[in-house]
Amino acid sequence: MKYPYLVLAAMVSSFGLWACGDDPKPSQGSDDPSSSATIGGGDTPAESSSSAIKVDDPNAAITTVPNQNVATTSISLTGSAAVGPMKKGTTISVTGIDPSSFATMGTAAQATVSTDNGDFTLSGSVGSPYVTVSATGSYYNYILDESYGPVTLDAVANVTGKTSLNVNVLTHVEAARVKTLVTANGMTFNDAKIKAEKEIRLAFGLPSDSTLFEDISITSGSQAGANLLAVTSALMGELDGTSFNSFLKYITEDIAADGTWDDESAKAKFGDDAFGLPVNPSVLSLKAYVGKPVSYFEREIAGFWGVQYGLGFCVEDGVLATCSNTKSTNSGKSFMCSEGKWSIVTEDILNSIALVPVLGECTSANEGVMKDNAGTYYTCKKKFWVKASADEIANSMIAATAGACDDTKYSKIQTYNSKFYVCVPPVWTPAAHTPVDYSKGRAMNKKLGKGINFGNSWDAPSSNDAGWSNPIDPSDFAKVKAAGFNSVRIPVRWYTGMDSKLSGVKSHVTAAINAGLVVIINYHHYEPMLQAAKSGGSTFTSKLSEFSGEWKKIAQNFDSFADDMLVFEVFNEPHDISADAVDKIMNTGYEAIRSVSKGKTIMFEGNDYAKFSQVAKVSMPADGNIIFTGHYYEPYTFSHQGSHSGDGSCSGDAAYASKATADLKEYTDKATIAYPDLNGGHIPLNMGEFGVAKVCGVSDTKRAQWTKNARQAAEANGMSWHYWCFKNCGGFEAYNGSWMGGFLDAFGL
Repeated sequence: MKYPYLVLAAMVSSFGLWACGDDPKPSQGSDDPSSSATIGGGDTPAESSSSAIKVDDPNAAITTVPNQNVATTSISLTGSAAVGPMKKGTTISVTGIDPSSFATMGTAAQATVSTDNGDFTLSGSVGSPYVTVSATGSYYNYILDESYGPVTLDAVANVTGKTSLNVNVLTHVEAARVKTLVTANGMTFNDAKIKAEKEIRLAFGLPSDSTLFEDISITSGSQAGANLLAVTSALMGELDGTSFNSFLKYITEDIAADGTWDDESAKAKFGDDAFGLPVNPSVLSLKAYVGKPVSYFEREIAGFWGVQYGLGFCVEDGVLATCSNTKSTNSGKSFMCSEGKWSIVTEDILNSIALVPVLGECTSANEGVMKDNAGTYYTCKKKFWVKASADEIANSMIAATAGACDDTKYSKIQTYNSKFYVCVPPVWTPAAHTPVDYSKGRAMNKKLGKGINFGNSWDAPSSNDAGWSNPIDPSDFAKVKAAGFNSVRIPVRWYTGMDSKLSGVKSHVTAAINAGLVVIINYHHYEPMLQAAKSGGSTFTSKLSEFSGEWKKIAQNFDSFADDMLVFEVFNEPHDISADAVDKIMNTGYEAIRSVSKGKTIMFEGNDYAKFSQVAKVSMPADGNIIFTGHYYEPYTFSHQGSHSGDGSCSGDAAYASKATADLKEYTDKATIAYPDLNGGHIPLNMGEFGVAKVCGVSDTKRAQWTKNARQAAEANGMSWHYWCFKNCGGFEAYNGSWMGGFLDAFGL
């Protein structure tokens, strides 16, 4: 939403009749005037999104509330200031006024905002219980994720008995209108507040609510909070600070004059921009910034532009209406009311309505059903007949011959029109890559089975395995084998003295294999490569060439080990680099290894610290002897709490949660679609790291419980796995002279 030219145009446009016709009239009747005449009070509960919209009637009778006597008043207030949240250092100034003339009385009481969430505390004396409140400072635009300033927001209030007060865009527009109603129309201060707030809600197309604007926070989960968040988001949009100030000033002055917003061009543009507002990203960005719950406000935003389009309020589901605002880019388009909000009606939906006499009603009972109309296929989706896509047609045709995609056919392959489809219930889904026979990789993955990492040894930044005072004791391999493990993963930081490490790593691989364990060796902690990938260009190209040479040397030194006893893992935990860079690193290592070792199984990883979910984003060769490995520590707030990799806070066992069953099934489904096996199944999957640190009061019982859940979920999806780690690894260890309580059971041993 780019407003600058709108602001300039609006300044010179003439006031006149609204292009969409008269202001929308309430279909359900106005609020009870007495309920709207309440002064003070907190946020009211949010209405259900499917409830009928109630509309304020600013001309309804108001139970007159007389002004109080003016006298010096002591105040003690807490509150927040927000366009988006106003930032630390914002000045809050409270000044007493005469409620009949708005003349200043006495000196101001001042404070500053103490946090970037707009919070303030203010105490002092003012010359009247009626006050103006001004907040001047920078603010956070949560739609653009940028900070701007300065901006000044105002409020007017009766602070008698109040302990909290907020300043926001609604209080700002209200302040100017209240002043006009008092000084030009002779209304009492309190009556003016009631009328002004009703007028402003109606002008902005918001559901009725009796909460005073000064009592609303953008982070409250109420109807009032949703109203404020909608107005704030639509006004702020994608404007910089200067443009926002100009736009807010223009609208404030327009509404202050007569309680209505009259400029048809500005309203059309405003409606169009609100129509395209990214509601969900806005909420998420704001929540991440303020760290508090934020109300969902899609309905209120729809009301915003619905009023500007002349649609009125959405009250009855299924009603169709047309945008009559000739200045709008959506002029003439059709909209449908559903669950309290308007949605644009596409040509497909209009066609769907016309198809009902031919195809019948599209209801929840026949959701997903496909029907043929003179050679054109339509699918029933969310109450409308929608023209079927090529893949939807393929799914239907395959189901007609091979049967519907269900659990009994999971990961099976079918072809239609020379294209491969894989069953991931309930749909035959187009395969992202040509299916491969992964028999060799699957056999190796099965042999890896249950494993554990020997971490914090060869992956230390030194030329040996003692850099972190955790040298590998070869006798430990026998302990691991005796416990029932099938394999070990030995992470190696090769770039810090490769030549001196080769013989030492080889001796440990030999010891592990002699103990009956299959071994994975990888390239761990390769920071220079990550930095080169971020730099790009010749720096990255040079580092890739060096990487290729290193892997050829490693492969040459280890190729003599039996192919079914040693696996090469290309690169550990790529992160904060592009998907293209990950592909170049992984495939450069793969090609170097394969040029030497024709029969070894090779492991690939994905971006974002080896997240399983990256499997669909990694370009892997059509080689049946590869495995995709991912790391699993979800939720980090439990597994890594108190550490640099978590959120830094401690909540002990209270942070425990088990998402493994759902997560690993989701990752397996992604692998099945991205890299299906020609024989049914998918590229073999390994959970190369998973575990929980014993810090922040996390008990061994909960560590073992989380571990068991993750292990069982991995095995249920055919994954091999390697716990992080064996011993002396920063609290993650499973062994400390003996196996920790409950861990062998957690490992299924």
